Amino acid sequence: MQDDDDIAGLPRGVFCAMMRRRRLVVVRAALRARRQASGPRGPKRQRDRVDWQDYVDRTSPKEFRAAFRMTLESFNVLLDVIRPHISAKEPAKASGNSGVIVPEVRLAVALRVLAGGSLHDLKMAWHIYSRNEIYHSLWLVVDAINAAPEFAFSGVPFDDVDALNELEQEFAALCPAQVIRGAVFALDGCVFWQKNPGRAVHNPSRYHCERKKMYGLLVMAACSAKRKILWFDCSHTPTTHDHTAFCHTDFGAQIRDGRLPDGLFGLGDSAFVCGKSLITPGGNDDFNFLQSSLRINIECVFGEVVRRWGILWRPLEVEFKKRSLVLAAVFRLHNFCLDQREQLEEYAERWSDTRKKYSPKPFLDSDGLPASQLLSTWSHTLGKCEEGALKTRDTSLRDQLEDRVRAAGVRRPATR
Repeated sequence: MQDDDDIAGLPRGVFCAMMRRRRLVVVRAALRARRQASGPRGPKRQRDRVDWQDYVDRTSPKEFRAAFRMTLESFNVLLDVIRPHISAKEPAKASGNSGVIVPEVRLAVALRVLAGGSLHDLKMAWHIYSRNEIYHSLWLVVDAINAAPEFAFSGVPFDDVDALNELEQEFAALCPAQVIRGAVFALDGCVFWQKNPGRAVHNPSRYHCERKKMYGLLVMAACSAKRKILWFDCSHTPTTHDHTAFCHTDFGAQIRDGRLPDGLFGLGDSAFVCGKSLITPGGNDDFNFLQSSLRINIECVFGEVVRRWGILWRPLEVEFKKRSLVLAAVFRLHNFCLDQREQLEEYAERWSDTRKKYSPKPFLDSDGLPASQLLSTWSHTLGKCEEGALKTRDTSLRDQLEDRVRAAGVRRPATR
């Protein structure tokens, strides 16, 4: 008969020690598994990445366009251009437990941020729970768009006569009876809302626009009659007058020095100085109406950019040195969407008569004027310039245009 002190052929003390050791091993394994499945803020979330093709299959074309401000076809064209710059360099290392973020998702996340999407919603929608990873996707896409030669601003082609004639004909087609001939670009400035830059700049007060009671970034831009941005500058503070800021850019210096051929000019508002290459409103009300009807295209550009990209609906609060990069990217995307819209309309007219065309409109008030959301920097006065040469005024060409308007008998529509 087995001794009561022996269990399974082992002394009771030895058997109990073995069981205690086995229980300790099991407990340690359970604690290790629990630590691996949780972080300092609790259990880790499921990090399975969203399958892009599955997302596309269950999203209608209308929903896709509303989310990313472009159609799936345009999205794919954009992706093909920047894919090499936003793809993971070493996918094997990036996969791990969280899964690699494919270029399609990176571009989708960046466009949603630019469209005004909330980071909290993006985390849940795309299973990207790291705020840094979302911003990493944003800056990869922004840098890729700004660096791609396909999205570069064409500028005003001073030495290309054929290109200048094409720009001039586009503006002439918009003018009643083509009375005003010679315009090749429309020019204006706009202040975009931003958070106080604080210590990121030497003097934050220079970025405060007292007239609008906000901090902002001054953007000078020129566009064609088709509202395609030709030139863009964001190198001056909002306290700088529009004409001063323009003349201190390379493009402004070329316009001031008369690089355009005789008879060709740009259109500006009363904030600028009239010259042979830049025509501003004068003393004839009928001429001013026609001039503003052509110049308003640049104001419409600002309105369309703000309307399309919701990140501009509230103050820019990304790192200060990257705010101008965001503006440059959305302006390039504006041109890209214009190009794609023309191609899509041609496709729609050829294959479908029922497809509704997208024609974004700027915000207008009850009088038909751009509302405050456009943040236009229109001004009645010239302001104070740093150099006397910037105030040089030449109205000879404008006088000729005013005489042409009078001779044609074109009148400003009567207002109630």
